[in-house]
Amino acid sequence: MDDWKLYRTRFLAKARRLDQLCTVTDARGREQQGGPGDYLVQAPDGSQRIAPAQVFEDIYVEFEPDTVPLRAGQDQQPRQGVK
Repeated sequence: MDDWKLYRTRFLAKARRLDQLCTVTDARGREQQGGPGDYLVQAPDGSQRIAPAQVFEDIYVEFEPDTVPLRAGQDQQPRQGVK
């Protein structure tokens, strides 16, 4: 499997794209299965779920650390070349 990357929606979640079949038990005790191209998503509480690629890619945007505020309350620092 690929390395974990950080993604955001309304909250931050770690995810990695699957390159093989994967089965996990979600926070409600349901078994979920995904295949190559789907995403294994880990929520801040540590729970995991499978997201189909099309759904994941429509909802999540990869988090880019160089846009993180330097301190709480400050404006975001723009990426180089972006105004």
